[in-house]
Amino acid sequence: MVVGAPYAGVSDDTQGAAYLVLGPVSGSIALQDAERVFFYEDSGAEEVGRVLEVAKGTDDGGYGRIVVAHTGYVEVDEKLGAVFVTSGIPPTGDLAEAASRLVGVHPSGGFGSTISCGRDLNGDGSDDFVISAPETTRELPGIGALHLFYELEAGVTRADEASAGITHGLGDDSFGSAVSLLGDLHDDGFDDLVVSDLGAADGAGAVFVVSGGGL
Repeated sequence: MVVGAPYAGVSDDTQGAAYLVLGPVSGSIALQDAERVFFYEDSGAEEVGRVLEVAKGTDDGGYGRIVVAHTGYVEVDEKLGAVFVTSGIPPTGDLAEAASRLVGVHPSGGFGSTISCGRDLNGDGSDDFVISAPETTRELPGIGALHLFYELEAGVTRADEASAGITHGLGDDSFGSAVSLLGDLHDDGFDDLVVSDLGAADGAGAVFVVSGGGL
């Protein structure tokens, strides 16, 4: 189990954290006794721990992966957002040492606001990762984008290097405010993707189902 705690104050009063608690779990557990405490040392790090996922073992070692978003991640004075993915339980909780780092490309685009994994959209036998950036702005009308990663490379991967991307130009804001990978809703042999757009339909909002086989 992974528990998020923004503003946990791991090394200062505002830094967020994520706590890994190994099962079996029963009764009350003090988070200071967690197996690992994940953190990142930079400004805006209070946003660490807001968005978390646990992925199945799809890396070479077969270990499960812990996925921690840091939407306040900054590079060269730009708030780009990042998602860190471990390989199994790392020796330290410092996210700077995570096996993979996925980094947004649009300043203040909210990269990492929602994450979904654990399904196979393209039918290659591996679990895929979908990461939203609901505040991304582009030349077309509408705000928001999804970034799909079919394979994770070690080291740093930019959002514009994703396997696929999805945008929707009809909404006024927040395409990708919620996203979930589900099973095969269309009965076509591929898992499917559900994504919300709060600004669609003149602000009434909409939910879209995207067939994985066409991505």
